[in-house]
This record gives sequence, structure tokens and C-alpha cells, in this order.
Amino acid sequence: MLTLLLLAALPAVSDVEPPAAALTAPSSVRMALPVTLRFDDSLTDHVTPLVKKTTGAIEAQSRDPLWALARFAPGVARRHFEQAAWGPKGERSVVVKSVSVVWTDGPSYEARVVVDRYEGERRLGQATGSGYAMADRSKARLGAAWAGPFAPAVNLEVGKAKPEEDGAVIRQATVAALDSALLQLAQAWAGEQLVAQARADAEALLKKNQPARAPKR
Repeated sequence: MLTLLLLAALPAVSDVEPPAAALTAPSSVRMALPVTLRFDDSLTDHVTPLVKKTTGAIEAQSRDPLWALARFAPGVARRHFEQAAWGPKGERSVVVKSVSVVWTDGPSYEARVVVDRYEGERRLGQATGSGYAMADRSKARLGAAWAGPFAPAVNLEVGKAKPEEDGAVIRQATVAALDSALLQLAQAWAGEQLVAQARADAEALLKKNQPARAPKR
């Protein structure tokens, strides 16, 4: 099973199908075996800073990135793995290491989700996925056209990150980033599993075709 272990400070988990608008990348043609998915122990704060890309300054914060992961991660994972559910660490685990969001004027949001893959306690690799979404400010910009000499200042304000208005957009970018990261891990795992199965089939065929030994006298 694909499993997520939640810490007390993180949002409550559920299993809801992710928004279709966020799933623009292809799903996996070959599903990887079931895994367990959980949050890394370092993720203890449910608030994610929104960093302005041009300055590096934190000008806002949002609960939506981790909320989206806690709500939609199983549905996203089932695009790439045979099964996905929240639960304890298992034989094969995907650990959500971090989530971050940067923004540019518009505003346009870029979410990045970093995930590790484990087999038992052995860490095998890491993937970083990116997702993008842009808030629609067309009506606000139309109004700014009537602001006369104040129009540049109004347009500048309109283009800023506003997490209270852009929650759905931030969630969309986060889900897309997770989808990208899980696709990378699933491809790696599926390739390894295919090779292992081919090796096992070859060994079984070789064993089957070996001549029987004559009994000792």
C-alpha cells in the first residue's frame, strides 16, 4: 500500500481525487508496485512561505501546499503506482521531503516538491517535481485601466501574490509538482522491477530446462 504518516502539525489526511487541471502530465504506462508514502519528520509546519523569485523575500505564506498534498496525494500516486493509501512506512516508501513555492508578478506560482524513495530503511534516490499555475487577474487589470495616473501602482498591486485569493491556483501548482516527482520515481522503480522480473523468469526457465540428474548407485 502507498502510505502517508501525518505529524500533528500537518493537515488531516483524506483521499480525494485531485483537480483535473493540475494533471497535465501523462500518467505512467507501466505501473510500479505498491509503495508507502509519508511526510518526512522535518515537515512540522503546515504553513509554506511564498518567496518572490526576483528578490528572495518572503512576502506571504500559505497553508494550501501541504493541505493539497494531504488531501490529493493518494489520488496522484495512483496514476503511477498500483495502489496508494495513507498509512505507516512499508516495504517500499515514498517520503515527501519538502515543498516550496516561489512567485513572480502576475502572479505566477511555481511549486516544487521533493520526494525520496526507500526500500525498507535504504534510501535509493530522490526526485524533484515542479508545477506551475497563474492567477487570473483580468478583471482587476481592467479596473486598473480606469485608475488614471495611479494605474501603474494599481497594476503592481494587482500582480502580487495573494494566498487568500489564490488558494486554488497554489494547490494546482503543488499537485502538478507532486505528480511530476512521483512520475520520476515510478519510472525508476518500474524499470528496476521489470529487470528483476526478467531475471527471475530467465532463472526459472534455465532451471526448468536443466536435465535431471541420474540417481546415485
